[in-house]
Amino acid sequence: MTTYTSELRKSLVSEEDVDILKIMAHPIRLQIVNELSTRKTCNVTQLTELLNIPQSTVSQHLSKMKGKVLRA
Repeated sequence: MTTYTSELRKSLVSEEDVDILKIMAHPIRLQIVNELSTRKTCNVTQLTELLNIPQSTVSQHLSKMKGKVLRA
């Protein structure tokens, strides 16, 4: 059995990877990414209708993912 030191474990996962995982831990964000992965284009209004959640909620989650998970 292999034993890893804490320093080795830290080097296996970057801070950027940890940040992305934290962002993607929310179920609504996972739903948004899932919907976006099945469409060429999709705007906030369409996501609101697809997910049946308020526009402000969609916008808030998109904002948190912008730059880290989503690229324009």
